[in-house]
Amino acid sequence: APLDTTAPKVGIVTDRWKYLRSRKSEELYALAPVAQEETNLVMQETEVRDRMKELLDRALEAWPLNVIEPGEIDPELLQSLRALGYVE
Repeated sequence: APLDTTAPKVGIVTDRWKYLRSRKSEELYALAPVAQEETNLVMQETEVRDRMKELLDRALEAWPLNVIEPGEIDPELLQSLRALGYVE
């Protein structure tokens, strides 16, 4: 799939859950005892979602993200990325 830079996500993983958040959405997936990553449980598992959200917020406070705005890409690098299917 092409690289999507328009919807960055941040997330956190525990031994049982994976929580992802973007500006537009939240996702929560069960990892244990049986992985069910294809089913987003964010609306069903509200207590888990809130706990994971708090863990992610604490992690982002401790280690803030430094988002770098995209700049000019070297034409040779762009050609390589296209050949690999990362950009159109």
